[in-house]
Amino acid sequence: MWTVILVEDESYVREALKELIPWEEQGFRIVGEADNGADALELVCQHQPDLVITDIIMPYMDGVELLRQAREQHAEARFVMLTCMNEFDYVKQALEYGASGYMLKLSLSEETMQEMLVKLNKELRQQEEQRRLRLQPWYAQLWSSLYGDSSDVPPGQTGGPLSRFHGWDCMILAVLEGHDDFHGQLDETWARLFRKVARSRLHRFSTLGITTYFCWHRREEGRWKPEPLPIGAPCSYMADVSMERLAEGWRAALQALAGAWYGISRTDSAKPYSLTAASLAHGAAYSKPSFWMLEKEAALHFELRNEALCRQDVEALFALAARERAPLPLVKEMALRLGVQFYRVAEQKVPPLPELVEASSHEVLCQAVLTRMKKCLDDWVNRDDGYTDHSTINRIIDFIKTQYYKDIAVKDVAAMMNIDENYLTKLFKKKTGTSMIHYVQKLRIEHAKAFLAKTDLTVSEVAERVGFFNDNYFCKIFKRYTGESPGAYKRKAAANNPDLF
Repeated sequence: MWTVILVEDESYVREALKELIPWEEQGFRIVGEADNGADALELVCQHQPDLVITDIIMPYMDGVELLRQAREQHAEARFVMLTCMNEFDYVKQALEYGASGYMLKLSLSEETMQEMLVKLNKELRQQEEQRRLRLQPWYAQLWSSLYGDSSDVPPGQTGGPLSRFHGWDCMILAVLEGHDDFHGQLDETWARLFRKVARSRLHRFSTLGITTYFCWHRREEGRWKPEPLPIGAPCSYMADVSMERLAEGWRAALQALAGAWYGISRTDSAKPYSLTAASLAHGAAYSKPSFWMLEKEAALHFELRNEALCRQDVEALFALAARERAPLPLVKEMALRLGVQFYRVAEQKVPPLPELVEASSHEVLCQAVLTRMKKCLDDWVNRDDGYTDHSTINRIIDFIKTQYYKDIAVKDVAAMMNIDENYLTKLFKKKTGTSMIHYVQKLRIEHAKAFLAKTDLTVSEVAERVGFFNDNYFCKIFKRYTGESPGAYKRKAAANNPDLF
């Protein structure tokens, strides 16, 4: 609701203005009155109103001088001048100082006042939207200080974009916007809240499918009552957070979503939380190295086209996040990194990943990552140049590429395809130019090279990972295809890429 100060030296005119229209129905609330410009300037500096309706000719300080000094004090209020027929020179000066308009006292009516307030309401909304957009980089920097690489909290206390909110409190509402019931619920809720608080400003910041609302309100308006907010989607809020503790309040509000995110509890009607040590510490000590190790393993197994192991890695990654209650923004960032990496490794254009951004629970996000992984891997395998013009042989190639690390025998594959073993042996060599045994061996060696070059696994561990269960035989086959032993290959890779080891 927009705040108004009335300035008029004639009390009956002020009373007439107050009674002329239902101000609050128009979205305005009168928060101060003055009968001269000097007292009005003090009120403007104290209340920082949205609108000042002022007479021009008044004792001590006229309306034009009030406007000029208010601008010098960096007041951003809209000014509307009340004037008589013979005061247009003053009106011209006021317009030059940035007044939004003027009204003739003799023409004041309910209709003219409503027309003026409709115009001012539109201007104030546009002004507030511009302010909100200017604050987006600031909120993004604050977010980065909470969960990104930056450890610096952006300035707010002295000269920052939020300096105008000194003496204000903030209610922070964090919502998982991917929930089906989210859209359409908040407008009604916030409209109800705004009707209760005159001096309030609403800012919104969205990232990673999490929308945070910051409702700033003057402290003297009273504290928010600890009543549930019927949002209809997983949400949480912190009430009465000062500007100096905004970062702590935001982090605590996001951490309060953990119960709904991890399926431990469902927070559809958020209750206010306080900035306690427990609320701030919750989820703060998760093990980053363990996450990076599993994420690296998942990416490597995807590169090796091992769907089963990649799936195991992703599931283990999400299980670890749930067990340690990792902060949900970092879980979503991890999911997006994996999704992007899958497509880049497969040399595919990275598409939009809305189901990862908008996922409203830990389980839903895990399944979305696994679905993306499988689709990306299937597309990658299907466009591989190693395919033939024979559908049965292509099905066998698909099988070998995903199961190469298992014991693969020609007779078992023939039985699976329901064809004669001898016929399959001849057909496979005719269509691929090599025997099935050599095809499997070559594929295993290619994967072994990747493990040796990109992991710290021992030669014996690599041999087992790619399907060789005898180290000597693995070394013999490896040297046959590469011309050097696995150990020599690993040492060379380590010398060329020391950061990997």
